[in-house]
Amino acid sequence: MRRIFCLLLSVFCILYSNVCQAEIGCMSTKRERDLKALKEQSPDALYEKINELFLREDYEGVERLSAQFMLRASRSQHAEDVSSLRELSIIKLGYTSTPAAVPIAFTPTPTGPLKQLTFEEIPIYSVQVGSFSKVENAKATVEKLTRAHYDAYLMHDTAKPGMIRVRVGKVESRNAAQALEARLKKEGYPTKIC
Repeated sequence: MRRIFCLLLSVFCILYSNVCQAEIGCMSTKRERDLKALKEQSPDALYEKINELFLREDYEGVERLSAQFMLRASRSQHAEDVSSLRELSIIKLGYTSTPAAVPIAFTPTPTGPLKQLTFEEIPIYSVQVGSFSKVENAKATVEKLTRAHYDAYLMHDTAKPGMIRVRVGKVESRNAAQALEARLKKEGYPTKIC
């Protein structure tokens, strides 16, 4: 009786371990299944999915899929549209710069004169990163920040004629301005929330 019990127990353990291994081998996370499905999709199908996510206001999904699209099909006819949707999603998510590890379509720095903001265009909060007496120094700082994907601009100081301030961001909340200030401080800029 004992032998039969041991034999049945052994067979059960062998069968059960094979079943467990089979189940574990077949299991995958939703993210893994989504990635596998994405690899099988054509660039056109992926482009349609990105558009659909943007219309549903799933900005994190747009950012994730567009990054993969740019890695796989950056020369596609839809690359510029996908890049624009990604940039809009990043803005909607409240980011002021894009993650460095993910490629984004290059937007050239404007070559013409920099635009002076009117009073109506002044944001509620911005971060000042410098005040310059020489226009060239202010423009160089703006161009450096723009290349780093910051929304930088010039303002003429009305309190101190001849001084030009360089500011970054056009945010509506103080918390967003503080987050932007922290990132700029990390990069070595002197900062002041305005």
